[in-house]
Amino acid sequence: MRNGQLGDSGTEETIAVAQQAATARAPQSDPGPTPDLHELAEAHVLELRERYDWRAGWHRRFFRISGMLIIIGSASLPLFTTLDYANKEFVLSTLGVVIALLTGLQTFYRWDRSWATLRAAESSLTQLHWEWLLEQESATSLTGDAVEQQRRAATEALLAGVREVRARESEDYFAELRFPSARTR
Repeated sequence: MRNGQLGDSGTEETIAVAQQAATARAPQSDPGPTPDLHELAEAHVLELRERYDWRAGWHRRFFRISGMLIIIGSASLPLFTTLDYANKEFVLSTLGVVIALLTGLQTFYRWDRSWATLRAAESSLTQLHWEWLLEQESATSLTGDAVEQQRRAATEALLAGVREVRARESEDYFAELRFPSARTR
């Protein structure tokens, strides 16, 4: 680190994203004081954590609802085959298509895996944020330049941790990504 510049471009990119996010959320009529690097980093982490939480909630819903519908549809299929009613062939065909469609979507999107991955990322961001808060708090007991040095080191560690969490989430997602295909014998 020289002349107050950060050591790698990944941190600089993360800070730029945090600054853009803070600028986008700031009211345009009253610019007020410019937030410092630490506030921007915290805002970035909290926004990411909220996004991971929101996405994880939807993946959980997709997984559970599709799973319940597959179970209910599959369990009721034998019952519907034994009953006599109008449009029986259409109902059975439609039920089979719905079961196949939901199974295919669940296999392709892997909502169960992505739910777990997103929750792990959200949990890691929460832990990083709490560790950063503790470091910021402990910096208040210092004096002089040591205060800003500790705050900056904690913020750089926070942003490095965020990059690591996001990279791990991306790796997990793309490692499991595959197109459904027919099995060959």
